[in-house]
Amino acid sequence: MLIIKDKDFELTQVKNTNFFCLKIPNIINEGKENERIELQVESYNISFESAIEKIVKLRLSKLDKIVSVKEYIALFKKEVEEIEKTIVVENIELP
Repeated sequence: MLIIKDKDFELTQVKNTNFFCLKIPNIINEGKENERIELQVESYNISFESAIEKIVKLRLSKLDKIVSVKEYIALFKKEVEEIEKTIVVENIELP
């Protein structure tokens, strides 16, 4: 099984397919003593390209500013390049 991880997502290949399950960190019980971070399924059975697009859009949605279409596209491209540079791949053999 192929797993691709970064600081704010995990992509797990769906068994015997070319599709992935996208998980993102979610804070449980925020501000409480038992606060923890769990991975939450954002999308299931999506292509790698769709997963990258979703990750970039999630990252850009955290911005708090007004931009032009040209600036948005530049930011989008920059995020895709960042993902390409920082991606960590683990190939796990199943018994």
